Amino acid sequence: MVNLAAVGLEKRGFGEEKYLTALYQRIERKENPAVKALHLLESGKTLSEISEIFADGKDI
Repeated sequence: MVNLAAVGLEKRGFGEEKYLTALYQRIERKENPAVKALHLLESGKTLSEISEIFADGKDI
């Protein structure tokens, strides 16, 4: 399904397919961002810090 989305985004021609990179990496590692966020909470990170981690792509 992600490949189909990538093809559609490529056809649009706006370079949006690059935003799927993190999703491909999560699929490859079989990671769930929600579980990762819970682990970060358990390690003492605040919600604000977790939001920044995900927004900056540092979770990859």
